[in-house]
Amino acid sequence: MTPVVDRLPTPAMTAAPDVEPDYADAFEVRTDTPDARSAEQWARSALEQAPSAVRGLVVVAHRGVLRFRLGPLRSSDHVLGWRIRRSDPDLIELAADGPLMSGLIVGRRTSPTTALIETFVFFHRPFWIINAKVQNGNFALHRLAKQYGVDFVICGHGHFFDRSTLEGIEYVMVGSSGGSLDHGAGRPTGSQLTGSYFGYGWVHVDGAKATLDFREVPAQSGLGK
Repeated sequence: MTPVVDRLPTPAMTAAPDVEPDYADAFEVRTDTPDARSAEQWARSALEQAPSAVRGLVVVAHRGVLRFRLGPLRSSDHVLGWRIRRSDPDLIELAADGPLMSGLIVGRRTSPTTALIETFVFFHRPFWIINAKVQNGNFALHRLAKQYGVDFVICGHGHFFDRSTLEGIEYVMVGSSGGSLDHGAGRPTGSQLTGSYFGYGWVHVDGAKATLDFREVPAQSGLGK
């Protein structure tokens, strides 16, 4: 059974998400002989039975970079940490949530030898974080930032501090100013602050020069967390 994988020009959107996704893709997988396995069985085969190195990289990317809150990696209710939202003989829906985005993977058998795999991503903002983390500058906001000489792109919402540099532009997510700290942790590169803290951003402008500091508030709301 030799699979052939083709990326489709536009996602088929058969999953009919409740809201329009910020990112979507679709792949068609064809085999030369019929595959009698259920959708859940071949999803487990593709994800959980992949080579250990590949499987480990997928988990690290999903947890550490995309910050999905994965469940158990081996569970009757999960496939490599993704929650089974629906499982029928010819259809499986896998979901994962996190502070930055929610994900939905849909696998659907369309014929005995053909399956459709769709991925939908719903950003909770900042929408640019994946591109910044994988060093992909090919998106509209980054092109505008380069065109107009922007030094910093700053947002909130993630409830933890995060910083990436992409082609000389700093993409920064400000830490929580009083919301939940359960969304993540980790020491940003070049910073003495862990990702999970209460604080604020401080901008000082002196003529044509601007400096940007991120400060943790003192105990009890900050250091006393």
